[in-house]
Amino acid sequence: MLYNIRMKKIILVILILSLCVITLGVLAACGPSPVGIVVKTSPKSKTVPQGGQPDLTGGVVTVTYSDETTKDVPMSELEQRGLNTAELGKQTLVLVYTEGKMSFSTTVEMTVALAKATRLELATDNVKKDYFSGENFDRRGLVVTAYYETGNVAEITNYEISPTRLTSGTAEVTVSYRSARAVIPVTVVDRAPSKLEITKAPTKTTYYMGDTFSAEGLTALVTFNDGTTQSFAASELRYSHKLNGMEYLSPDFATDDVVLVTATTALGEITGELKISVSEVLPVQMTATVTEGELSFLEGSDFSFGGKGNVSVFIRYNNGDTETVVATDDIFFAPSVPLEAGQTSVQVTLGDYDAVKATVPITVRPLEVESIQILSAPKRQYEAGEPVDLSGLILLVRLTGGASDQVIYSAESGITCTPTVVAADTIIITVHYQGCSATFALENE
Repeated sequence: MLYNIRMKKIILVILILSLCVITLGVLAACGPSPVGIVVKTSPKSKTVPQGGQPDLTGGVVTVTYSDETTKDVPMSELEQRGLNTAELGKQTLVLVYTEGKMSFSTTVEMTVALAKATRLELATDNVKKDYFSGENFDRRGLVVTAYYETGNVAEITNYEISPTRLTSGTAEVTVSYRSARAVIPVTVVDRAPSKLEITKAPTKTTYYMGDTFSAEGLTALVTFNDGTTQSFAASELRYSHKLNGMEYLSPDFATDDVVLVTATTALGEITGELKISVSEVLPVQMTATVTEGELSFLEGSDFSFGGKGNVSVFIRYNNGDTETVVATDDIFFAPSVPLEAGQTSVQVTLGDYDAVKATVPITVRPLEVESIQILSAPKRQYEAGEPVDLSGLILLVRLTGGASDQVIYSAESGITCTPTVVAADTIIITVHYQGCSATFALENE
């Protein structure tokens, strides 16, 4: 009996609870429900990178309910449909809002565009970086890798180069692709001649000072800094002295043996050197001839050309040249040695060239005494029969040519006298010297 009562109570409670649940469900079913959505705010960007996802930041839709209340929902929380990011161009993005079993949609017009490259990575190890002005940049060996805003990475070939034609002073080349850039350092210089070399020596390379220079037969090759070359004939070149830059007409001295050779090209001038052999012009032989009168001298005098006949000297030089000149004391030199009686010639040299001599015919006459005069008489008082003593006798000797000298008596002087013994009647003593005589009187009582 009690068991039946308990069961009835349990069944009653269950029925009451079930009724409550049903009531709550009915009440819920009767609450406000969504009736539609509209775009409230468009997203900040309506461009979608190819292969990427749309950025719906800032986009908001408004959900309207049956009781006219609304709710804002970010677009990023909605389901996205209908957008093919692999295809470029304008497309419609469908945004779907779902609440319970109810779904509502709206659309936003989007444009699928090429993805932007955020940076470029260049591999340039095998890329040419040195150029001459006017050359085009050489892409060979260049590897360009693009990093996209989508996170993708790809090696590309459709990049752009600026500048493509390089000029002197250009320091870098810019690689561009979808707003990303990177640079390659380059060196660009003007083409210019870098070297001139003599490829064929001229026919004549040996000269004497004063000879006329000739470049006949010479050829030269100019090499440019880009490796190209240009040939030049002798008539297309300029020649100048290394020391002063003046035109090379002839060697001025023995060490003037380097000729500067200059070529003028469309890209500038370049100079090289030509080595030649230059010798000093030297006398090698001389012959002297008396052409008028004679060269006559007195014994003991010095040789001189002045006023003593005309002498011409024939000179032969080591370069084959010859000349005949009138001999003068300022050009030709003789040894400073007094001439001797009977000497028939003297050797003269030309300036400082002591090795080259000429023999000049001369006549040297001995000195002759023209008169004598007693300057100092010897002893004058004698006894008859006493010999004459000439000690202390000094003679003034006048010579030919106006010269004079003094001679003092000695046993070897050559002075004699007459008489040699004083007689009782002797009053005059005569002194003799080289054919001339003079007298002095005795003072005997």
